[in-house]
Order: sequence, then C-alpha cells, then structure tokens
Amino acid sequence: MKIGKAALAAGMSMAFSLSNLVSGANRVAIQADADLDYLSARSVGGGSASQRYRVIEGQFNRGGIADASLDAISFSEIADGMASGMAQRGFSPSRLEEDNELLVVLHYGRMPASVSGEELLGINSLDTLTDNAHVLDGASYGGIDDDINALASLDHNLQAARKFTSANAQTAYYHAQVIGLEGAYSSEASPSEERRLKRMLSEDRYYMSLMAYDFQRMQRGELELLWTTRCSIRAAGQDFPNAIRKMQSVAGDYYGRKFKGVKSRRVSVK
Repeated sequence: MKIGKAALAAGMSMAFSLSNLVSGANRVAIQADADLDYLSARSVGGGSASQRYRVIEGQFNRGGIADASLDAISFSEIADGMASGMAQRGFSPSRLEEDNELLVVLHYGRMPASVSGEELLGINSLDTLTDNAHVLDGASYGGIDDDINALASLDHNLQAARKFTSANAQTAYYHAQVIGLEGAYSSEASPSEERRLKRMLSEDRYYMSLMAYDFQRMQRGELELLWTTRCSIRAAGQDFPNAIRKMQSVAGDYYGRKFKGVKSRRVSVK
C-alpha cells in the first residue's frame, strides 16, 4: 500500500508534536535567588551550617481551570515531599518555634497562559493588596499563627506589584514572575533566551514557589525574604501530583542558592 506524501508529512508532524509534548512535560524550569548577606553568613564553615525551618501554605492557585488532579495531592503531602531536597541543602524541619530560623512559605498550583496573574490572585488594583492579606487560602501547617501567614502572603503580592512598569505590561510580567520566568522581560536577556522563556509562558504550567523568610523577625512582625526557589513544568501531558514529584526531584539542588537566569533540568519519566 502506498502512502501519499501529504499523509506521510502529517504523520511525521504528529510524531514530532507528541515527542515535543513528552519532552516538555519532563523538563523543569528553575529560578533561584538569595540575599547576598544571607549567603555570606551561611558560607561560614563551608556553607554546611544546618538551619531549622517550618513550612506553611501560601497561595494555592487553581487558575480558573477545571483540573481535578489539583486535588489529588494535599499540601501536607507536597510539604513532606520537599523535605528530602531541603535536607540535602542543610535544612531540617522543626515544630518548635524557638528552634526555627526560617519560615518557608510554599505557593503552588497551575498558571494558565491565558489568565493574568492579577486575576489569578484576585488582584484588580494595588488597593486590593492591602484590603485583605489573605488573597487566597493560606491555612497554616504545623501550627504557625495565621497572622504570620498573612504577612508572607501580602509580601508575595507586594513584591510583584512594585515591579509593575506599565498598565500594558502588568498581566504578562506578573504571570511570568509568579512562576519564575520574568527574565523573559529583562533587557539583559539574549534574543534566544527571551524566545525560550516566552515559549514556556505560552503554555499552561504547574508550579511551586518556595519563599524563605527570617522566622524570628517575622515573629516580631518584620519581613525579611532570604531566598526563593521557583519551579515550573508544562501541564500538558501529565497530572499535578506527577508534576510536583518531577519538580521536587530536582529542586533540592537549588534551595537556598543563587543562580543567574533560569535553569532547565530534564527529569526521568516516573
């Protein structure tokens, strides 16, 4: 049986698309940043000084998408799953407030390509940010006071709001910042890097964002963000629990560290 050129081309195109889908579903984008003074202090003793932390739930974003897999894994399971990665970077969990040096706020969910970050978080203006610190659900994990969680949630939003540069740029930039891809709008990005990051932003992505604060200062009502690690992965071709496992499998190399740009890590299929 002969196969026409058009049919052959269509088949090759479909195969390429499926290959590209699987490849993208197994590649994690990671952005890591940290305060230089914090890094300097941790470098004493070879950077191996252990730090105790407590983790609380930040913003769980559904993104306006009917995605049942978002409910297939709980926050506590996600928090427990990140413990091994934290341990390899010298961070250990503790439920005793007097022991904790870090409060880690974990934001996670799904970011659609077509929905703005402001809409996703229920933010229509800067006034909205201060009307209610609990922009989305922020249940505590491990007994943390809700006021501390509210401070962390508010700070998360205010940091992004301060970087708005124009009304036209708000949607795209905020969207990118939530998942760690704001480098797509940096004047320092090369043309190829800009294209790479904007391709990621053109698709729905699952993500998790860890924001580590000075715990003792937060107890006094002060906010000092020490480090952030933001990971995202293509949503198409997989469910949320699988995406979380893939992100956590590589994120441990980046907790509490500072890197330039966005790293891309391929993970094995599980």
